[in-house]
Amino acid sequence: MFYLTECESERLVFKPLNHLYDKAWARYLSDPINTKYYPKIPVTNPERSDLWIQSQLDRYKANTFGMCAIHHKETDEFIGQAGALIQEVDGKKEYEVGYHLFSEHTGKGYATEAASHLKKWLFENKKVDSVISIIREDNIPSQKVASRHGMAEDFRTEWKDMPVIIFRQYRK
Repeated sequence: MFYLTECESERLVFKPLNHLYDKAWARYLSDPINTKYYPKIPVTNPERSDLWIQSQLDRYKANTFGMCAIHHKETDEFIGQAGALIQEVDGKKEYEVGYHLFSEHTGKGYATEAASHLKKWLFENKKVDSVISIIREDNIPSQKVASRHGMAEDFRTEWKDMPVIIFRQYRK
């Protein structure tokens, strides 16, 4: 069962991922600008794309949410992925909002819009106490997105062998 069926924000439509996105996501993963803050993984881009999308499909089946394809509402163009995720950080289960946009779509407020929409969805539908974003210490653009949609730095830690900052917002 998909968790955000027919979900839309002002300019974005959230759709379940499937393997029809493999080729487009392989293009995303082959762009060093898009993956500047990603961990290095020793697989080819097509394999990595397939593994990425399959991991989201596995999350859907396990009812642990997952990334969604985000499309521009007016053009239906696939512009990236965003989603709610259940992550483990320092041994604790956390609800995360994550986002990844093709480089040509950054700087237009789409990540902030998607993250705000997903955070609101988690607070309203899952009644979580807080929502986080896990952001590499050197990823200043993503830190700005988190701040713009109401999150603040909570703490720093290592996550998946990377130094990260946990941004958090509590439910009001």
